[in-house]
Amino acid sequence: MDSIIEKITLYDLLAYMLSGSVLLMIIIGGCYPDFPEELPVLYEKYTGAFYLAFAVASYVLGIALSELSKLAFAGVRKLAGRFGGRSRMEAAFYESGLDMKQVVEALKKSGVTDETLKSADVNILKRYMPYIHGIVQVSAEYKRIHNYSSAYTLYKNLSLAFLLGMAAWYMLGILDGRAAVIGVLLSIVLGKRAIRFDRKKNQYTLIWFVDKFR
Repeated sequence: MDSIIEKITLYDLLAYMLSGSVLLMIIIGGCYPDFPEELPVLYEKYTGAFYLAFAVASYVLGIALSELSKLAFAGVRKLAGRFGGRSRMEAAFYESGLDMKQVVEALKKSGVTDETLKSADVNILKRYMPYIHGIVQVSAEYKRIHNYSSAYTLYKNLSLAFLLGMAAWYMLGILDGRAAVIGVLLSIVLGKRAIRFDRKKNQYTLIWFVDKFR
């Protein structure tokens, strides 16, 4: 139980608070350019209350970013699928080097008795991947999965944070070309890292699930 609480705490701090604080600082910096110089005065005047309010606001903003980025990344995957791109599950499976029969056999040994397992079709991963991930996630020896999940959430949130930050600056009328290029590039780079960690998470989840029920 303690290890689970530790993982949840780390997940919250990195995935929610960091991304939320980045977006909050971008917005505050755009609205109040003198904010960095006024920060020591604010701290001296409000002490811990200021940082508590900032932490709470960052956390709430981070939760909103997480939900919005989930929708955004799902839209990107759907668009990629229309142009013949592989789904995230298919990509993870083919990169794992596994045979679909191995996955089906592992599912059967784990207790799944569904009729769909009669067909060793890669499309069944869409149905069983949450179950597979749940089985692996609770095993202490496969704790790296938590790291990949946290990294994926963190990077996708940060990717959207920079994009929304640039949008906020545009609406405030202070976005110049250099800031726009930097913001978009950061968003793309972080988004690509998010996709890479998501693929790693699914890839190693499959490998370790098959290994667990070999």
